[in-house]
Amino acid sequence: MRATSIEEVRSVRDSLDESYVVTTLSDVSVAPELGEATVNGVEYKLSSRALQQLCSMLGVPLHFAKTLSEKMPDVFRHLTNRLVYESSRLVTVKVNGYPQTILGLFNPREDYITLKRFLGIVETIYKAMSDFSGVEKLIVDINHESATAFFYTPKEFTPIRKDFTDIFKFGVAFSVSTLELYSPSVSESLYRLICSNMTYAPAFGGTRFRSRNEERIISAVGAILEDSQRVERYSELFSNLSEKRISYREAEEVRSQLERIKDSEGNVLVTDYMDRIPLNRIARAYGYSSAYDIPQSPSWKATAKTPISRYEAVNCVTAVGSNFTHISEKSRLDLLIYAGQLMFRERWDLDQIAPQHVYPSDKEVH
Repeated sequence: MRATSIEEVRSVRDSLDESYVVTTLSDVSVAPELGEATVNGVEYKLSSRALQQLCSMLGVPLHFAKTLSEKMPDVFRHLTNRLVYESSRLVTVKVNGYPQTILGLFNPREDYITLKRFLGIVETIYKAMSDFSGVEKLIVDINHESATAFFYTPKEFTPIRKDFTDIFKFGVAFSVSTLELYSPSVSESLYRLICSNMTYAPAFGGTRFRSRNEERIISAVGAILEDSQRVERYSELFSNLSEKRISYREAEEVRSQLERIKDSEGNVLVTDYMDRIPLNRIARAYGYSSAYDIPQSPSWKATAKTPISRYEAVNCVTAVGSNFTHISEKSRLDLLIYAGQLMFRERWDLDQIAPQHVYPSDKEVH
């Protein structure tokens, strides 16, 4: 679900009906089919995430649990009963009432951030930024596992010199997992106006929180906003990104980030990843039939230039992370974080090493 105004955020918050149950592991009983479980005598469906987390808590690999439950259900039932029967370990279980489903499990902590609490913090950040600089654009993405909010200030700036005229807005990103899959974080963020691409930029002002203290989160937002160099430093950075090209190895790395995003059945969700990073056309420009035929030597890959600029590589990743709403919020956030890391990368393959081969012209690769 996506909200793009503070009024929508408040409406979503008021309509939420979240439920968390704190119980002992011994009160969780898994059905042999693995699709169901009982918690304190109440039967629930198990989400794929909950099943993965439960197997992790039991110390049983998921693939082993599936195989055992299918071929030897009695042995599986005996194993899980033995693992949990005497366990006094406490777990927090997030459940959904309609239909009754266990969404996930995590170790108990008093300060964990529910989705409702996340949206409350979003309101607080929105007010703080409105008072400081104003908020022109708000983008909030939420699901049962994670939630991210991007706040962008009114000021526009053009960080790229020379022939580029891209316009950006500067902002702040705030992300949490309501299943404690990762620690909450606050970071800088950029918003590219031409194609609505966002970047999660943890290199400057990024903070991950061990505690879930709201005052510390708001303080981190203030530290980013009060940094007088927050906009100026992007000019040189983006000019370098637009002027230099990535190696074949780096192109493979970027494409693998898109290729690895799959659904539960293993289908690639970014179906046009080969067009976005056209390794086959690049390979043919070097005289090879396809990407399968290029030299597997790391030195060749690291010194073979491509026509893809560093800026284009960053933008390719942000385009998917910002606009492909059919992939999971966690996958999208991972892409935006990766794009931020790519943007601030200090060492690139072709910085110090001269390429040993001619590279294709822009006319050969689109």
